[in-house]
Amino acid sequence: MEPQQEKSQFEDLTGNIEKTGVEILNMDPKFSAENCIFNRGPLFIRSEKGDPQLLINISFTGPVKIHHMQIRARDTASRPTSIKVYVNQLGIDFSSVEDSEPTQEFELDNSDYEGVTNFKYVKFQHVKTLTIFVEENNGAEFTSIQDLIFYGQTFHGQQDMKGLKPVDEEG
Repeated sequence: MEPQQEKSQFEDLTGNIEKTGVEILNMDPKFSAENCIFNRGPLFIRSEKGDPQLLINISFTGPVKIHHMQIRARDTASRPTSIKVYVNQLGIDFSSVEDSEPTQEFELDNSDYEGVTNFKYVKFQHVKTLTIFVEENNGAEFTSIQDLIFYGQTFHGQQDMKGLKPVDEEG
């Protein structure tokens, strides 16, 4: 069992998500990923009407450790109730998600929408990509999510090696 850690030592990881690295499958085209991932407020994402499933693929700018998430949804009937989370599995789509072993599964209830949902921290230590499969909601024709915020830690002290140039040994 992991030692209890204060939630305050974990930062909002939104700034570590690649703006072009978010893909949401089965999303109603009238909405955008930015509504839920990068903006806070009244905007949201929604699945296509008649199909409550969503597949949210998120790429981070570098590896992160994820401790918990905060999920918000206004409407009780259309909020997710069953989600599966996958770490560092590229190319997951609806045809492969059922065959892949999730890193963690959640059955969400009202308390998850009033507070935070904790991940098994030891399984989320070097996350480059995260996939959220929204399997079910509370019975609505579509699923809607207002905010999806991840909290954790970055790997401080890492350098982007691409920008380094060789040092002239004579100078």
